[in-house]
Order: sequence, then structure tokens, then C-alpha cells
Amino acid sequence: MIDLDFQELMRPNELSSLVQQVMYSYGCIRRAEKPLRLVLTSVKGEVKTKLEKIKGFDSWLVTVVVRK
Repeated sequence: MIDLDFQELMRPNELSSLVQQVMYSYGCIRRAEKPLRLVLTSVKGEVKTKLEKIKGFDSWLVTVVVRK
């Protein structure tokens, strides 16, 4: 589980880095011999926008908890 609730404390370059780290984590999990289920919590604002721009994000095997 990755909690994304602290994005308002991050600068734009840190937000981009966070999204890249989520992408990397997902890729590692998917390639694992025994992959686990990834859960992203507090998906909102700029992080939500950046994740939705990732090609194929809508088909990731991940549980996304969206917060308005």
C-alpha cells in the first residue's frame, strides 16, 4: 500500500518523482514471481492527474482509493 496523501507538501519535481516511483514499484510487482496486489490510497489532485496520463494506467491491476 502506498499512501499518496502528502502531496500538498511536495514541490512539482517531487510529485513527478513520486509518480515515477509508483510506476517503478508497479513494474517490479508485476514482474515478481509471486506478485502482490498494489493499493494506492488518497489518490487526488496533481498525482491523480499524472497517474491518469500514464499510458495503460487504466488497465493496471491495482486498487485505487480516490479522494476528492
